[in-house]
Amino acid sequence: MIRITFIICLATWCLVAPAQAQQLTKEQLQHVADDLLISTKYTAEIQQVLPIVDDLQVIVLVPHYREHPSIILLKKDKNTNTWKRTFECLSPGIEVNPLGLFDWHTTPTNTGIDFVPNNIKVNSFTDKTIVNLIETSFTVKGGVLIPYQNFVHMNTADEQSQKEFTPYTIDKTQYFDFANQLANKKHSKTDASNCMIFDTPLVQSCSLKKVEGKYQIVATTQNNQTWTYTFDGIDPNCKYLVNKKITVTKN
Repeated sequence: MIRITFIICLATWCLVAPAQAQQLTKEQLQHVADDLLISTKYTAEIQQVLPIVDDLQVIVLVPHYREHPSIILLKKDKNTNTWKRTFECLSPGIEVNPLGLFDWHTTPTNTGIDFVPNNIKVNSFTDKTIVNLIETSFTVKGGVLIPYQNFVHMNTADEQSQKEFTPYTIDKTQYFDFANQLANKKHSKTDASNCMIFDTPLVQSCSLKKVEGKYQIVATTQNNQTWTYTFDGIDPNCKYLVNKKITVTKN
């Protein structure tokens, strides 16, 4: 585990998808998905496109490497009639056994590291230090920052395959507790600093609906977990899910 102290800067950002129409075309959706990839070794695979609910759309992807999201959200700006991908993406499911997803920690140049920012013992996704840290990816190009419960993961691609991409993050700040909940408290404290137990299974089914004024995404994974994300909407800067709550169950 590496401990690093950061000087943080705050940036504002959101991706505008190249569309001026009511709904994105298949080619435009593919462009948005491809724009997440940090390496030329991979091509984005869209698994499912959910129906639009209140100008919000969910796209389900096949994850190619650890820290690659399996769900992205698009929000339509009614004023400009354009679609924007949120900075925050989702990665439902925890697989305690490695699934064979590529691990950036294993590259010859060690392009993946895990570290504890400013000696924070337990991360909160809404903590100002964490928010400022992950948003440095807007200005410091080429890296992905994913906050876990007890550390932050950062990686780039290797120099040969590095490509330009649009920044994203995933809230994994409760994943150690979720892993213990799903595996009947199997994991030890030493696992808390090891992202090896957090491989992402495929999403088998996914739905988006509105329930009592709140949005709800329900994803069932290939390893029989159900992840439910409940939130009020997307913030005005198209970065985060507002007042998000995550519940997980083992089927």
